[in-house]
Amino acid sequence: MEQNNHITHASNASSSRQHCSVSVVVSTRNRGSKLRYLLRSLLECETAPDSQWEIIVADNNSTDETAQVMHEFLAQHPGRGRYVYQSTPAKATGLNLAIRHARGDIIALTDDDARVDRTWLLELVRAYRADPEIAGIGGRVELFDPAAAPVAIRRSREPRVISDRPFDPRSIPVIGCNLSFRRAVLDAVGAYDERFGPGSAIGSGDDVDMLYRVQRAGYKLTYAPQLLVYHDHGRRIGEDERPTVRRYMRGRGGFYLKYLRLGDRHIMRCAYRELRGAAVSLLSGCLQGKLDRSTLRELSAMTSGAIAYVRAPKRQQNEPALVRVMPPPDEPKGNPARS
Repeated sequence: MEQNNHITHASNASSSRQHCSVSVVVSTRNRGSKLRYLLRSLLECETAPDSQWEIIVADNNSTDETAQVMHEFLAQHPGRGRYVYQSTPAKATGLNLAIRHARGDIIALTDDDARVDRTWLLELVRAYRADPEIAGIGGRVELFDPAAAPVAIRRSREPRVISDRPFDPRSIPVIGCNLSFRRAVLDAVGAYDERFGPGSAIGSGDDVDMLYRVQRAGYKLTYAPQLLVYHDHGRRIGEDERPTVRRYMRGRGGFYLKYLRLGDRHIMRCAYRELRGAAVSLLSGCLQGKLDRSTLRELSAMTSGAIAYVRAPKRQQNEPALVRVMPPPDEPKGNPARS
């Protein structure tokens, strides 16, 4: 049974310290049928009795039943969240829009094709309360369908501090369908870079860029396997894997160029190591009379991602008339309830 723990503004500092508020943020496009399952899994979550949660769904110009799904959800569970529609079909733009409407101390990101474990919200609050120095947490991601392609998952069962290790853009330890940050941290590092992510000119790289910005700023990031999400991405083994890899490589190409232009020495070294490895692989293949087509495809994708980064607009803003919120804002802006 759903607990009555919607996010409300605290009336005084004393009461705000007794609560912990979580805003679950989802950026969606044309996945209304899967969104239903995500919403259902959130409603079935266990929660701490003194914590609060809401969900903010940003609809990126969907043409399916997404709007109806959210209208039904909000009618059945008033006060549980908000539905924000925008005309721009880009994930990062949707995330930024949703985060602006979120009122929680913790911004918990997941995807429209995910289903959270029953203890996800409970363990999320416990993890942040256990260590006030934690700025962000990523969790375990398992396949919902065991027969799906083993991509976009993180299966390690070992908890660890991930920001203690040098950042490696080739293998980030956490991903956006099970990722969260303290609101104050996102306020400090800034919004998602809208040149990255699904629906942008590059097509991916939003998670890599945000994680690096948080770690680069000196914040503590951890991996907590008890935070479990099941990913129902629907990609098939073989035929869907190559396009996925290409999107990731495009994202990395744009990411490298962004930080090379900023003079970031760590990313310079990362890019050098990857390009050197590709050159060695190509040369080795040539010496054996073989053309390493896989490496060529990866280099081509990284190059196209770098070019797309240069050409992409920094922000994909909507006109106010093309952004709608349901229900309309019912409170003046202010600090959300604090734990």
